[in-house]
Amino acid sequence: MKIITTVGTSLLEKLEVSLKDMDKEYFKYKERKKREIKKYIENIEKRLSEFNSAEIDTIKKIIEKYDNEIFEVVLIATDTLKGYIVAELLKKYFEKNNFDGKIVKVDFNEKNVIEGLNVKVNDRDLIKKGSKNLIKRLIELTSGYREIYNISGGYKIIIPIMTHVASYKKINLAYIHEKSNYLIEVPPFPFEINKEFIKYLAVIFEKINEEIYISKSEFERLLKNTPFNVQKEVEYLFFEDKDGITTSPIGDILLEDYLNTKEIEILECNEKDFNIDGGRHHDKEKVESFGKKLIKNPYVCKILGSAEYETRKKDFILEIEPQGQTGVIKIKIPNEEKATILVKTSGRNFKETQKIAQILEQEFNK
Repeated sequence: MKIITTVGTSLLEKLEVSLKDMDKEYFKYKERKKREIKKYIENIEKRLSEFNSAEIDTIKKIIEKYDNEIFEVVLIATDTLKGYIVAELLKKYFEKNNFDGKIVKVDFNEKNVIEGLNVKVNDRDLIKKGSKNLIKRLIELTSGYREIYNISGGYKIIIPIMTHVASYKKINLAYIHEKSNYLIEVPPFPFEINKEFIKYLAVIFEKINEEIYISKSEFERLLKNTPFNVQKEVEYLFFEDKDGITTSPIGDILLEDYLNTKEIEILECNEKDFNIDGGRHHDKEKVESFGKKLIKNPYVCKILGSAEYETRKKDFILEIEPQGQTGVIKIKIPNEEKATILVKTSGRNFKETQKIAQILEQEFNK
C-alpha cells in the first residue's frame, strides 16, 4: 500500500528549532541555502527519537489497521525550505524506523516539493501554478489502487485539493485529529464521472495547459465545435476572470488526468554508449552480461552500472527515476538473488520512462 503524505512544519516548532531566514521558497533559495539546509538537517537528525508529529502518528495507525500490508511512504512538501527540511527528516525517520520491515520504501525527491505551492505567496498566478502542480503530482502518483492519502500534516488549504483528487481517483483520505488518537478514514463519493465528454474538450484543455488563460472569444469558438450536451458540462470545469478563461480546480484534475493518460510517445535513443562498466562490485560479470542484452533495446541509451542490493524486493523493475534522475530505471537482474543494474533510457519524463520500463519488463523478465 502506498501512503501519500502531505508534510507540515509544526514538527520544527515542537522541537523548538530556530529557522531564521529559512521561511523562503525552496526552489528559489535551494542552491544558495544548500549548506545551511544540510547543517540544519544534520543537527536536527540527532534528535530523531524525540519526533512526534501528526504525519508520523497517522502512518503508525494506518500500519496498525492494515497489518497484512507492506507499505511505501511518499512525502509531499510545499515550496518552502521548512517543508523540504521536515520532509527530509521524516524520510530519515521512516528509513530508520521501518516498523519491523512494514515500510519497504520512503519516497521523497525534488519532484515531491511542489513548485509554487506556498501559502505566503501573494501572487494569484503563482498560487494557480502551485495548485496545478500539486494536482499534477498527485495524479502521477495515484493509480487508484492500494493507495491512501494521509492529510494530517500540511497547510489546510491543501486539504480541499487532496479531497477532490482522492474522490476522483476512488481512494480514502486518512487523518488523526490533533486532540485524539483515533484514525479517521474518509471514503470517496460513490459515483462515477463520465469521462467520455473530456475528449471533446481536449483542444481547450491543451490550449489552457500551454497558456494558462485563453480569451473568452477563443474559448467560445472552440466550444462551438463540441456537442451541445458537452457544452452543458463546462460550467464546473472552467471559470472566467479579468485575464480570460482558465480551468477551475475540478478542471485542473480532469486536465492533469487527461494529460497523464493520453497516448505516450517515446523516442529511440539519439546516441548509444555501448561501453559497459560493471565496476569493482563482485556482481560485475552479471551486470556486464545482462547489460549487453539491455543495450540492444532501442530505448536503452547507456548502462550506468550496478546499484545497491534490494534483497527484500523480487520485482524486475525496482524503481523508476530513483532520486529524480530523468530516464533512469533500476532493475533487478533476472534469476539473481541480489544483483541490480541501472540503465539510462530515452525517457524525457516519468511517464515515458515508466512506459519504457514496461517494455523492458515484457522483453527481458523471462
